Amino acid sequence: MKGKALQEARSRWVVLENVPEDLIHFIWASEDQAFFEHNGFDVPRIRTAIAEAKDGEARGVSTITMQSARSLFLWQGRSYLRKAVEAYYTIWMELFMSKRRILELYLNHIEFGPGIYGIGAAAHEYFGKTPDQLSRSQMIALAAILPNPLKWSPVRPNQTVLRKIRRIERLSSRAPFPRGELRGK
Repeated sequence: MKGKALQEARSRWVVLENVPEDLIHFIWASEDQAFFEHNGFDVPRIRTAIAEAKDGEARGVSTITMQSARSLFLWQGRSYLRKAVEAYYTIWMELFMSKRRILELYLNHIEFGPGIYGIGAAAHEYFGKTPDQLSRSQMIALAAILPNPLKWSPVRPNQTVLRKIRRIERLSSRAPFPRGELRGK
């Protein structure tokens, strides 16, 4: 079964320069607006999540670096052990990789659906395009499914995804993307 699952996994590497800045902006606005400012852990967001936790369950506060560490090195699932190992890899990634490299790894390894890994595979599987051919609405739809890509679809958005699309449109218009962070580092 493992061999079959690996065979079905789809991925298409896209160098960061070939990912539209608008697409990066939408994902950044939705997932981790402090990415270029923190060292792998968004401490204020973590504190807020803990303070707002209900019944011991805090909402997700994984940064782009933390999600990259999980996607690259770890198993899925929720456990304190996995979180501890994820923190370990997050620290090392932030120490030895540039933000550009972390972002490129994230965009190429994050899961966008069952067996669909990375923005290149997602653009191809859902829309039959390369990332630079996506329309603005397709880019936002892909960003909107990231919290739960195994349940949500960018081509058949349910009410939750439609709400997230509107949220990303608001966030991205209010939070100008630091485009200079993508250049020459």
